[in-house]
Amino acid sequence: MTNCSIELCDNPHLARGVCRKHYSRIVNKNGGRVKDPIIRVGENRKQNSLYSTYNVMLQRCNPKFANKYPRYSGRGVRVCDRWLGIDGFSNFLNDMGERPTGYTLDRVDNDGDYSPDNCRWATPLQQSRNRGVLPTSVSGVSGVVWLKRDKRWRAEIVDRGKHICIGFFTDMDEAILSRKQAELKYWGKL
Repeated sequence: MTNCSIELCDNPHLARGVCRKHYSRIVNKNGGRVKDPIIRVGENRKQNSLYSTYNVMLQRCNPKFANKYPRYSGRGVRVCDRWLGIDGFSNFLNDMGERPTGYTLDRVDNDGDYSPDNCRWATPLQQSRNRGVLPTSVSGVSGVVWLKRDKRWRAEIVDRGKHICIGFFTDMDEAILSRKQAELKYWGKL
């Protein structure tokens, strides 16, 4: 028979990977509703500083958390199967390793899923440069905005915390091209 998945617990497994004692704690804590214990218990998760990062990642892709839904799950962003379930947190730790000081979890492709091949530990600077386009963007390009009052486009870039105005344009395509050239100049990439 399999033992409970909770660290230092040798009781036999009852359901959802936990013993009777831990299962009843989960049910009692959630007002009689049975919830998946992957977020609530196990493996001393709350003592691990990466647990909160893991938990936020799961919440972003859960439709029950409406404030995060439009930017993540609503756009089709999911968490890979390997990082879900009773072993999800352990697999996440094994795949990502320890977080370097000052780094946060980042998806290389903002439209891609949370998975080992699309996630990395990134600096705040890398995070800001990898940020997706806001849904309210008229141009569809970061750093290119329409100035309604002036009836023209403004292109800008942020480098080392400073907003740098690239210029004002009557043509959106010129503003986008200037923004792309500025990315190459300031960031070394297109």
